[in-house]
Amino acid sequence: MLPVLLLSSCKWSMIDPDVETPSVNLELSKSSPSTEIIISWNKCDDAQGYGISRTFTRDGVKDEVIYKYISKDTTSYTDSTCEPGTEYTYTVTAGYFKGKGLFYGRVFGDLLEATSTAKTITTKSDHLVVLDHPKNLTVFKIYGKNNSLELSWSACEGAEKYEIYRNNSIQDKYREYKKIATVNTNKCQIDHLYNESEYRFKLKAICADGRCSVFSIVKSCVVPEAANTNLQNAFELENGVTEHFYTDKDSLWFVINPKKGLIKLGECYLNGKCVSLCDTNGDYIVSSLYLKERDDGIYAEIPENNFEAGKNYFLQIWNPGFIEIVVE
Repeated sequence: MLPVLLLSSCKWSMIDPDVETPSVNLELSKSSPSTEIIISWNKCDDAQGYGISRTFTRDGVKDEVIYKYISKDTTSYTDSTCEPGTEYTYTVTAGYFKGKGLFYGRVFGDLLEATSTAKTITTKSDHLVVLDHPKNLTVFKIYGKNNSLELSWSACEGAEKYEIYRNNSIQDKYREYKKIATVNTNKCQIDHLYNESEYRFKLKAICADGRCSVFSIVKSCVVPEAANTNLQNAFELENGVTEHFYTDKDSLWFVINPKKGLIKLGECYLNGKCVSLCDTNGDYIVSSLYLKERDDGIYAEIPENNFEAGKNYFLQIWNPGFIEIVVE
């Protein structure tokens, strides 16, 4: 399906348009033929925009990337996320919305679309790619850990280390992967993740002189749901470490031992949240801490007359949804 189009206007018509099917051409970039592919197509009658789908197969596993909406006046796109010596298949879809268009980003009306014939091209090999890529990548939940996942894979002969890359489908399934860790063993624990969120991982092997492999297959896993939804299962927060949580339950509970009496929340997760402070018996000290916006985020500050550095407290956050939290 073509990603959501941003329509500036909509025209009513008694007759649905006959959306033209794109004719696609692929070529390797002259400057970077190992990592860039240029996709071009003809301008299609009645198309309000285009979407591009890319697929390739590694170790028998098919991976798909869908690129975001491309405007109706654009007829080419350079994919700069390719790997050396790899075969890629592309299709281009032309789309038209009939109906009332968009309301707060949601489409009201039917999508008419026409998808091109699939075209295939192989990138050039690169002398820097000398190692076999990691195989048998597995991502799994860790018993008793609510914000972590563990990765393991088969070691590659000649590899000195491995680079691990991740994206987060709760934000955007097809966003660019980012390097999150470098390890010299064939397993790795990834911490500080959102509960009930799906993360996608891939990795590549690196040898001592910097040469490497192509990426492994992509594997995904969903983080377990939050367990700290009651006082008895409160999660201990380490000072200065940013943790991520999600739950649709009423509240999350934490054990904190702040040095400055500050609790920082990710500003985009602030609305509608109430932060309460309790003693170690679970009795409320402050039922609603005052939230203050600063240049670097939103802070809840424990009043001086209710705070003692080095002392344990319970922290309760009501209506948490997605939260990012760090104690200072």
